Amino acid sequence: MNYRHAEVLAEQDLGASGTKIIDIDIQDPISRLTLVHRPVGGSNLPAAHPVKNIVKIELVDGSEVLYSLNGYQGQALNCFEAKQPIIQEVDARNGGVPMCYV
Repeated sequence: MNYRHAEVLAEQDLGASGTKIIDIDIQDPISRLTLVHRPVGGSNLPAAHPVKNIVKIELVDGSEVLYSLNGYQGQALNCFEAKQPIIQEVDARNGGVPMCYV
């Protein structure tokens, strides 16, 4: 099967609200969406895993909620679907930025 990788949204700062609504207007079937989360600001030493910052990820089609999970649940589903551990970069060095894939 052929796969195509497309970047739907460039990296951006969500600010204090931390909420982003993305309208996906693509006619081709979507088999996978990957969210790359890179928390920044405050201390360089993470108090918890970066996915703890993700309170809710929702995929909605009209009025139907297709997917509604928090960061931990989304990452667990990612591992389950991939059938292998996923890439994680938790860097606690001075100036390091943690990053996780959900």
